[in-house]
Amino acid sequence: MEPRAAPTATLSPEAAQALADVYARVDREIRSMGATCWLRGRCCDFETAEHVLFASSAEIAFVRAAHAERFAPHGVLCPFWKDGLCAERERRPLGCRTYFCDPAYSDRVASIHERYHREICALADRFGIEYRYEPFVAALRGGSNADAAGVELWRRDDVRPDARERGDVDDADQNDA
Repeated sequence: MEPRAAPTATLSPEAAQALADVYARVDREIRSMGATCWLRGRCCDFETAEHVLFASSAEIAFVRAAHAERFAPHGVLCPFWKDGLCAERERRPLGCRTYFCDPAYSDRVASIHERYHREICALADRFGIEYRYEPFVAALRGGSNADAAGVELWRRDDVRPDARERGDVDDADQNDA
């Protein structure tokens, strides 16, 4: 795949509020099932956790709206990871909200993630935001997102492999792209 620079999307106040509302519902649902963040910061150390955090273009724009500063162009650590903890809890993307150290919740949280991710896709459609699903840290740092993270960018009709493995997506639900 040829590296592509990500377009910088901007969100209207209405789109930003709609995304904040999605996040509020996610947080309530997570709390209602009893999952809690242990505030250890291990999930944010992506290299150690062998995890690549993906986020949609709308989510990246939501974070950028509150952080106009440029981030260092290199590095795998999230620029909001300070002293081992997240310094941007309010605008953190869906992937952060649904990633927990406690494996007892992994299946239920994965299902929640997929459901709300579909809502974020619909939100992008409703507000005319070009949808991309890309490595969050690389997107914040700018440059060639796929190349920097060593992974492919996802488009709307793509299905994450882990979603298919969990049975969250049926082949019949997919477009013939």
